[in-house]
Amino acid sequence: MPANKPKVSVIIPAYNCETVIGRAISSVLKQNEVELEIIIIDDGSTDNTRYEVTCFENRVRYFFQSNSGPAAARNRGLAESRGEFIAFLDADDEWLPEYLEKTIPLLVRDNKVGLVYSWAIKRNKTGHDKIRNLQSPSRNSWHTLLWPDPLQCTPATICRRTVLEKVGDFDTSLKTREDLDLWIRIGEIAGVAVIPEPLVVVHHSGNSYSSSHDIEQMKTDYFRIITKALERSPELYTKKQRIIMAEAFRYWGQHELYFGYSREARKDLLSSLCVLPSMSALLSLSACLLPSGVLKTLRNFYSRRL
Repeated sequence: MPANKPKVSVIIPAYNCETVIGRAISSVLKQNEVELEIIIIDDGSTDNTRYEVTCFENRVRYFFQSNSGPAAARNRGLAESRGEFIAFLDADDEWLPEYLEKTIPLLVRDNKVGLVYSWAIKRNKTGHDKIRNLQSPSRNSWHTLLWPDPLQCTPATICRRTVLEKVGDFDTSLKTREDLDLWIRIGEIAGVAVIPEPLVVVHHSGNSYSSSHDIEQMKTDYFRIITKALERSPELYTKKQRIIMAEAFRYWGQHELYFGYSREARKDLLSSLCVLPSMSALLSLSACLLPSGVLKTLRNFYSRRL
């Protein structure tokens, strides 16, 4: 680290999180070797979130806005921030004490790096921990031609301000996956570095600020992001377009199969095979024909792995 500590703006969108936001803020205040600016964007909370934040007095900057969604809240935080580096944390998650100490040096030492992320711990209601998405089937060479590694998550991601200024803010027209859209845009113009160590705890409660979305909306946004990328940077993606589309249909076919939407799953898996055949899509399509009891057993097994 240089003699002058780098300034990190930490943006925390908040919505009705009175019971957990104190934990998130406290985890940021435990960070060392940096100058901190903590920005809370209260996205229309109706509980005691404001009171819990004011308990930290002048150690945070608090802004209230009418409910506009996480993308708009994070964009408001970006507009209010002053740091050289921008970090994101959700109000129901927390950083381990060495998070910034291990991630920021990668940005300081190499100005070609525009984004750094670490692995994260996924903690369920009972306190059981596992590394988030470590065994995700999306961690294959096809899928990551466009999409970020599924081990990356927003609370474990830090960006260089100058890179964000070049690629723009979170796309508020997207109702879901707006974070992944931004990471893709950053990866098109700057380097991405990863620390293969879990330095963030993501608390999985089932009703977090960014997880309660309709499957059809997620699917629509998923394909919109692909279309945007193909139109924005054809030189990067045109030669890979068949693989990207085949993987997109395979991903949604398997997702729909997991949640019991067999008809939609068959349609998307067939589309994947028509674009570019793969053993994964073929096996998943075959699984659509299994009895419901067998599929339920497979879903339970898959859930335990992730």
